[in-house]
Amino acid sequence: MKMNKTEFLTSVGEKLCGLPEEDIQKSLDFYSEMIDEMIEDGMPEEDAVLKLGLPCDVAEQILMDTSLPKLVKASRKPARDMKSAEILLLILGFPLWFPLLIAFFSVLFAFAVTVWSLVVSLYAIVLSFTAAGTAFLVSSVFLAFTNGFATGLFSLGSGLICASLAVFLFILSAKAAKGALRLMRGIGRRIKSWLIGKRSA
Repeated sequence: MKMNKTEFLTSVGEKLCGLPEEDIQKSLDFYSEMIDEMIEDGMPEEDAVLKLGLPCDVAEQILMDTSLPKLVKASRKPARDMKSAEILLLILGFPLWFPLLIAFFSVLFAFAVTVWSLVVSLYAIVLSFTAAGTAFLVSSVFLAFTNGFATGLFSLGSGLICASLAVFLFILSAKAAKGALRLMRGIGRRIKSWLIGKRSA
């Protein structure tokens, strides 16, 4: 079904109900400019709108790009007036669903803290090996003259081992940090998808 620019933007705006008005207007202005640019290039208005996709798909993409706190806040605003029975059920179920909600976000927060603590710990170990390696390498010359060549050579070898471990662990830490970031983004996307699905239900 073809739509004109006004119908398309109105439909998208309705599906973004609950988001801050300035955010909705910013998104609508962005798509309005895209349509205007395609029209200026000679494309018919309805074809330009069709090229952007369905309003529901465009709205879903906007919601996926919205920050999680704003999306959570928006999901608390019902798209329609709640019935008396629904309000009563919500109130009566508060002692059950509210602690579960708190527990869910607590577990999520604890998981995030644990993951990033491991990453920070790896970088701390890298720093320790770097410091130890530097100390061994710097002191190897001094020890060679004061305690003998063998002691200086041992210090030099220890420094090289520490430096090698520092480089290896730094690479491992960087990969762990990227993995943790991907994991957090994946969890965030799943929560967003659930909230968007809940809005459209």
